[in-house]
Formats: sequence, structure tokens, C-alpha cells
Amino acid sequence: MIEVQLNQGSPEWHKFRSEKIGASMAPAILNLSPYQSAVDLWEEMVGLKQPKEATERMKRGLVLEDDARKYLFNETGLEMFPVVGVHDTISYMSASFDGMTLDRKNAAEIKCNSKSIHEQVKKGFIPESHLIQMGHQMEVCSLNMIYYLSFDGVKGIIIKVQRSDRLISEILKKEEQFWYCLQSFIRPDVFISEYVAI
Repeated sequence: MIEVQLNQGSPEWHKFRSEKIGASMAPAILNLSPYQSAVDLWEEMVGLKQPKEATERMKRGLVLEDDARKYLFNETGLEMFPVVGVHDTISYMSASFDGMTLDRKNAAEIKCNSKSIHEQVKKGFIPESHLIQMGHQMEVCSLNMIYYLSFDGVKGIIIKVQRSDRLISEILKKEEQFWYCLQSFIRPDVFISEYVAI
């Protein structure tokens, strides 16, 4: 992973994200996001649609991230910090990590989930879109496991999510297609229908 010295949330970081495929975009690119389709994301990235405003849940998540990292440290003994990185060989593939240790051997994805999703996580169920996001992250930073923390503001559930090469292979394939669509100004749905027809 090539580290990029950027403060997450800064104007420079937002510009950087707009020119890469980040981990949070991966579920939409696979059309497995509950909030956005691949076409929606493409329209946003090529300037045909205004980016979505941050939701109250997203804002709450940002506010609670420091507390969540402290909770993770208390539970695991691992002190983590926000890190931004780019894949060693795929220049358009980036990730903004909620937490990573100084030795870069451990990383975490923090979610301040709704009550219903938090209850599902208690039973061991992680939303598919979150697993896709972490698969993307593991590929960027070359890790075989990432800590997943569902944090309610006070306590959390920590699950070790293992790398799935089958999932990552699908992510890489779909993101390569999506990147081609961005560079060529071809809507993803048009590209996929033509691609399937060949």
C-alpha cells in the first residue's frame, strides 16, 4: 500500500476521493449497496449529479469515531489511527481506513449502525455491503483480516473479518469495468449490456 498524507474530511481528501475508487464505493459498483446503484455513483463521479449530502447517521459516525477507536484499544490493546492509502499496483484503487496500527499490520472498519443492524451484528451477521467494503480495504492494504466494530456510542461488537479471495476477485473485476466506464464516459448499465451481448 502507498500511503497518502491526507486528513480525512479535508477538502484535499474529498478531491482525492473524487478521482479514485474508494472502499465505500465498492458496494454500489457491485450494485449491492442499499443506498446507491453503480449508475447513480457513475453519474455523481462524472458530474451529472450532485454528490449526496451526508446523512445524520454518517455525521454521527464521524463524531463517534474517536470514541470507537478508544473502545477498540481497550478491548484489543491495538491503538489505531485514520490512514489513507492507494493500492500498490492499481492506481485508481484507494481506501480511507477508520483505524490502522502504526506497524500497518492491523486495520479496523468502524460502523455506528442503526439499532436493528447492531442487533443483527450481535448475532454474527454483517451486512453484505460492509463485507464488500472491507474486501476492498484488505486488497488495498494487503491484509488477511480486518476488525469490524459495530459501535453504539458506548459499547460495541468486534468481529474479525477474514479475507475472501473469491469476493476480492469479483470486486477487482467490477471496479476495473467501472473505472473503464468513468474514463470512457460510458454509463455502466450500457457497458454491461454490451459486454454481456458480446
